Amino acid sequence: NGGECSCIYSGCPENTASKIWVQAYADNNQLWLTHFGAAFRKMIVQGYDEDINPSDLTVLAEDEYLTANEISYDTLYCEPVIFYEKSWGGFKRYSDRRGANCLTGTLDLFEEDYQQCGDSEFLNYYYQISHDPDADEIIVSTYMCCGDGAVWPDDFIAPDGYDEAGSGAAFADFDDEDEEDILMKQIIVYSVCGLMVILCCIVGIVFYKKCVKKKELEHKVGNTMINRDGGDVDGNKQQIETVTMR
Repeated sequence: NGGECSCIYSGCPENTASKIWVQAYADNNQLWLTHFGAAFRKMIVQGYDEDINPSDLTVLAEDEYLTANEISYDTLYCEPVIFYEKSWGGFKRYSDRRGANCLTGTLDLFEEDYQQCGDSEFLNYYYQISHDPDADEIIVSTYMCCGDGAVWPDDFIAPDGYDEAGSGAAFADFDDEDEEDILMKQIIVYSVCGLMVILCCIVGIVFYKKCVKKKELEHKVGNTMINRDGGDVDGNKQQIETVTMR
């Protein structure tokens, strides 16, 4: 189609491969600057193969710059390719969100364990995420290409079932909320509402009993006062009759 976009902005489907990075850069400008700086430096010093098509690309860096900074055009291959795997417990169910969080945690741990490989954000890697329901674990398996900007050796072939970093294949619905999380929220809301209803019932019963007791007490006191007043009148009548007879 001559390089033209096949859809308009409002009708284009979501790009799952870049969506996570677009959101990350929108939330953190410094992250974008850090990544852009590293990519731009690599771009301006990267050479090309003159035997293929020397007019296809232009090298922006001058020879003096390359010599002064001891930069060569030699391709940097992974040194070495490292298999790295971590298990994350406490997951009875799997979701894309949990898988993505476990992958991020695995990359952070790799960077701590293999500091000589460089920043994990700039490394090439393949990953596979699986779930063991019997052990309640999410297992993240990776093949890491050690070295900033390093590329895979020509003879390296990722095993079946592994996705390349940035493909987004494993996180097609990354923004969808976990069904289990939704269920837990519903349980919490219903539980709180149930407790409030029970509490209101208890308060109502206690208040009702107090009102009943208060009315019974007032009625009892009233009867007592009436009986006392009636007894005094009869006594006075008897005293008057006795005096008269005398």
